[in-house]
Amino acid sequence: MRRAGVSTQRMKVLQEGSTGRSAILTCDAERTMRTYMDPRVTTSAEDLTEDDFTGCSWVFLSSYSLYSEGLLQRAVELAKQAGAKVVLDLASYEVVRSYHKQLQVQH
Repeated sequence: MRRAGVSTQRMKVLQEGSTGRSAILTCDAERTMRTYMDPRVTTSAEDLTEDDFTGCSWVFLSSYSLYSEGLLQRAVELAKQAGAKVVLDLASYEVVRSYHKQLQVQH
């Protein structure tokens, strides 16, 4: 990431737990992924501060953050306040199916 000019200075790294696990099942060029997010290392909305977004031009978010109540909304709010553009990875069909109402764009 550093070679591509992406700053990782603000990453928060925990020494305990795993970030998650994923099982990938494939058959006839189709694939299904089952993901387990370790609750010991889940970020909460309260963990985010304005300082985390100050000076950012872009913020990349995963829709897996919807599994932590209020996290995606808080991250988008703070990114907008900082003047950053937001990119959202929809992660998987299962996440979109489960959280489609929260993912709808409000005009």
